[in-house]
Amino acid sequence: IAIVLGIIGTILGAIWVASARVNNNQKVSSGIQEVLAIASGVKALYPSGVIQGGAQNLTPFIINAGNIVPTDKIAPCSGLRWGAGYGGTAGCIVSPWGGQIIVGSQNGWDGLPSSSNAFEILLEATGSHPLSCPAFMGTLVPAAVSDGLVEVYTSLGRTTVSSSTTVSYFANCSSTAGEIALQFQL
Repeated sequence: IAIVLGIIGTILGAIWVASARVNNNQKVSSGIQEVLAIASGVKALYPSGVIQGGAQNLTPFIINAGNIVPTDKIAPCSGLRWGAGYGGTAGCIVSPWGGQIIVGSQNGWDGLPSSSNAFEILLEATGSHPLSCPAFMGTLVPAAVSDGLVEVYTSLGRTTVSSSTTVSYFANCSSTAGEIALQFQL
């Protein structure tokens, strides 16, 4: 009986590890799709390539636009770190890791350079669901450079990115319950 229970425990442990890996891969994939959709939507809202009005929170405007953020990614702001001030009455954009996604113009949320033709997407993770920085950034950056991604802020610090930024650069990026900031050009 002990041998059978040991074998069953080993099989269940392997299934648990595999399911956690699949769950993380789904979050990374969903997060990348969400960031790229938001970036594309913001660019469509500002076809002139300039955001007027100085530094501002664009999140409620993006939610109210109705076609940028899927409705299943919008949730009440209560209990979220930045709260209703960043989502307005429209609600808040929620990342696959359970944290908020904030979109801002110009000199944004992590001191990225000021520019009227740029916007930032700030992704927050939560303590119980840390954002898997190496997997997420290593896959996002090559996909997002063609969409205007020019700078990122992670646990590695501020980094200018280009098509030559390699996946291996983000291998030492720590998974975080904090945030990652992404700056895009319009």
